[in-house]
Amino acid sequence: MAEEIGQRMVTSGISRISEQDLTDMTYHILIDDGYPRIASFYQMWHSLRKKKQSLVVLLGGATGIGKSTVAFEISYRLGIHSIIGTDVVREVMRKMVSRDLLPTLHTSSFSAWKEIQAPSSFLSAVIYAFELQVSHVAVGINAIINRALTEGFSLVMEGIHLVPGYVERQDRTIFHFVLTLSDREEHVNRFYARAKDSRRPPEHYLENIDKIRQIQDHIVGRANRERVPVLENIALEETVTQILNRMYDQLQKEAATDE
Repeated sequence: MAEEIGQRMVTSGISRISEQDLTDMTYHILIDDGYPRIASFYQMWHSLRKKKQSLVVLLGGATGIGKSTVAFEISYRLGIHSIIGTDVVREVMRKMVSRDLLPTLHTSSFSAWKEIQAPSSFLSAVIYAFELQVSHVAVGINAIINRALTEGFSLVMEGIHLVPGYVERQDRTIFHFVLTLSDREEHVNRFYARAKDSRRPPEHYLENIDKIRQIQDHIVGRANRERVPVLENIALEETVTQILNRMYDQLQKEAATDE
């Protein structure tokens, strides 16, 4: 398509073109080539950028299911330059709050249960400690989201702490998704694959795979109650397409309502 646009400009003797004219030309080429939905999709994103309307995309889910990979691809597709992991938020908070005051903040999400006693034997220690950690980190998460909306910049945030019910969704340009992997073996394989490009050895996670999966089930359950979309993250392209399509459909509905 880029070659076709270039050829049209050469043929027409155009040496300069405005951004709007380039956008219009791209839109019409997509229409002519039989891609009306993609053309509409393209036009909408361009309009949102032009209006400087912020978009906040939140990707939650358990450890090791590919949230950061999806986040990078979404940010690339939408031209969003700010990507934040909730582990970074937690790390900053660790420097500000002592271990004695908030012990669950100073360990991994699936090991937080070792730091605190559940108030009842009827409660899962893993889930109880995890929710405590999430409630603390959510303070920082919501502050960042509110800053993005106030300043008008777009943001992609990913992390296990983006649990439905703890994140404020007060704006219609906040899009929350939960990623999951039903297949336990595939989940295990993701840790081995991730270890090839990082310093995180898979053994630590595989020793705790049952607790990680327990947390995953809990997050999915909360997502269903809060009506947050849950997506099986089996193939990157399929997951990204589902997210973009859902965002597009929601924005289209709201645009029609505003009209």
